[in-house]
Order: sequence, then structure tokens, then C-alpha cells
Amino acid sequence: STIRVSFCLNAGAKAGQPLATVVARDSATEALLQAASNKLRLKKKDAAAARLFVWSKDGRGGTELPRGGSAAALLRNDDLLAVSVGEAYSGPRPAQPTAAAADAAAPATRREPPPLISGSDDAGRSYASLETLWTEQARHHREYYAANERWWDEDGYGGGSDEEAMIGDGGSEEDIEHSLRLLDG
Repeated sequence: STIRVSFCLNAGAKAGQPLATVVARDSATEALLQAASNKLRLKKKDAAAARLFVWSKDGRGGTELPRGGSAAALLRNDDLLAVSVGEAYSGPRPAQPTAAAADAAAPATRREPPPLISGSDDAGRSYASLETLWTEQARHHREYYAANERWWDEDGYGGGSDEEAMIGDGGSEEDIEHSLRLLDG
């Protein structure tokens, strides 16, 4: 199927202003990047570093289209795509609820604070607390899910069944039974 999108610059005086519109037959991010590069006449160096973001106020603003993947699930007809040459997204973001609105929407009971722990992840980033880690994970939620989807689309761990594809291979039925006994106990 086809989709009609417009491109704008992500930074500078013309940021957010539609500069070109295309009807794309292919919603792969690479195809859209190529169209943006051609329409906006990006230099080869800039085209290689280019990133595409949904420029929107509807809650999708700042969503980056995954390199090497399909953007079909992220796009709607007449979306405006911001073309970045490496810089972070600079357009509108979803409105954040005020503290008063968040308090009003929160359940009457408060959760217990997480245990005081700190550590580092497998990439060497340090986190002073569990809340710091959770905040970082929430900031990159969409990116993590897009990367995870790409990874599974490329066959994940491999294997011929879900059972063979999971960490630990085999035995998941026993794991489920053990977990149920633990929870019911």
C-alpha cells in the first residue's frame, strides 16, 4: 500500500515547515530516508547520518523511525517527518501531565519505594538507583520495543519453535508450573 508523507527539517529556521511531499510505495525507513535525501538535496555525509522522526502533537511526536526496518506501523497518511542529520528530535512532544493531574489520577494507595540499589548495565552505564534505571527505560521505551521487534523479526535466537527460541531452551512448561506454585504458595 502507499502512504503520503511530507518532510521538514528537524533543526534551524525552517524546522517543522513542510518542504516536500511524497507518495511512497515502500514504508521501509531506508526508502523514506532516500526520498527525503533526494527531495531535500542532502549531502552524502548528511544523508548517511540522517534520522527520521514523526513531527506531531498527537502523542507520537519524537518517535524515531527504525533504521533498517519498516515504519508502516508508526505512520499515517499526511504525517510530517522531521529529517535530522544526527541531532536529537527538536519538535513538539506529547504534553506531560502536571504534578497535580498525576496526583489526582494516582490511586489512593501509594506504592512502596523500590529498594535502595545501584549498579550498571551491560553497556557500562551506571545507575544510582532503581528509579533512575526505570526513568531511563521509560525515556527509551519506544526505541527498545522497536529494536526488540527487529531482533525477533530477524529470527531472535533461532530455533524451530517458541520453546527452542527462548533463553534456557526447553523446560518452559516446568518453569511456568514452578512459578505458579511459588505465586500460589
